[in-house]
Amino acid sequence: MFPRIKRSNKCAETWHLYIYHLASLNRTMVHSEQKVLWFSEKGGPYHIGHREVPRPGPGFVLVKIESCALNPVDEYSRLTGIFVDKYPYIGGNDGSGTVEEVGEGVSELTVGDKVCVL
Repeated sequence: MFPRIKRSNKCAETWHLYIYHLASLNRTMVHSEQKVLWFSEKGGPYHIGHREVPRPGPGFVLVKIESCALNPVDEYSRLTGIFVDKYPYIGGNDGSGTVEEVGEGVSELTVGDKVCVL
């Protein structure tokens, strides 16, 4: 099954995830663009756009997302602004995929591991 990954920066052994959607990849490059769903203001409409796939820094991993979803917390965040530290905000915190790249200091995950992002 998938290992569970906590998304907090309070613990030094916690991994941070850069995620991107499989369907938006340029297959000739590992790091290309990702398709993102975002909103620019509290209560504002969703927009679909593209941005560059980030490289993982120390303590981060890059996950190629194969399946993702918005959950009720994403919608609540859009409507109320709760959990949003800055705009534009990219939603979609649920997904599963494969670790593609591992940043410095990450030892319990390796390239090719299947993970579930919650």
